[in-house]
Amino acid sequence: MVTTYKQKASKLDVCQRKSRYFSPMEKQDLLKIIKHLRTSEGLTHQQMATKLGWGKQTYERIENGRTQNVGLDDIAQIAQVFGLTVVELMNRATPEGTATALLKEAVHLFREAQTKVDAAEQILKKLPKNK
Repeated sequence: MVTTYKQKASKLDVCQRKSRYFSPMEKQDLLKIIKHLRTSEGLTHQQMATKLGWGKQTYERIENGRTQNVGLDDIAQIAQVFGLTVVELMNRATPEGTATALLKEAVHLFREAQTKVDAAEQILKKLPKNK
């Protein structure tokens, strides 16, 4: 069964009201996403820890799931590093969320590549033509 965005947001509300901590499954999914985001941004554990104002070992323990209590505040801070909300981060755990994130990334990369192609064409137009 696929979990929708609204169901994830509802789970988040319950999580906030009850214990401020995530279930083991939610935690595992979130940590995989966080690791993927960190590595795709080319950030090391130390760089993430510095951005968060945490120690490297603290960040490593959280990302690797070696701490029992990953709080909502911790996840919110991590999400902010990537310009996301907690709900947006949770939504990436669904197949639809993953597909949407991949498509957005592909569009961004395409636009970036198109800008470079346009710049290269402008340079080539300025070169003297060989006859």
